[in-house]
Amino acid sequence: MKIKLSLYQESEWKDQFILVSKKVLKLKSQIDATDKASDKMVYELYSLSKEKTGIVEKS
Repeated sequence: MKIKLSLYQESEWKDQFILVSKKVLKLKSQIDATDKASDKMVYELYSLSKEKTGIVEKS
């Protein structure tokens, strides 16, 4: 079933979608940065060389 939205409703939905999309992208960026920092801490904890770190990241 397809619902017909007024131009105003469509505009409101688009605005909401853009707002939520920006929040999601910001959260994803924060998660990626946290993952990278966490990986770095683990590599340092186990004294992994850059070569071994590269092997771990490829797997």
